[in-house]
Amino acid sequence: SIANLYLEIERDKADLKPKTKEKLVANRELAELSRTLGTINVQVPIEEKVEDTKARNKKIYRETALKKYQQTYDKYMQYIEE
Repeated sequence: SIANLYLEIERDKADLKPKTKEKLVANRELAELSRTLGTINVQVPIEEKVEDTKARNKKIYRETALKKYQQTYDKYMQYIEE
């Protein structure tokens, strides 16, 4: 992990090329920021009920499927009218 890597660098036990070590030390803040931004917070409260989400997703799916069907039908009608 990033934390372990920097711990090894601090203890001078990291098996790294000098240039790699130098770059890691120089960019530690960026590495920690990237780790923070890449971590999903699973403690965020969710106010929406799962049932409501499922119902909304079904409605969106139906609407999307209908649009796709209509587009396909329109193309077919253009083809046979030519």
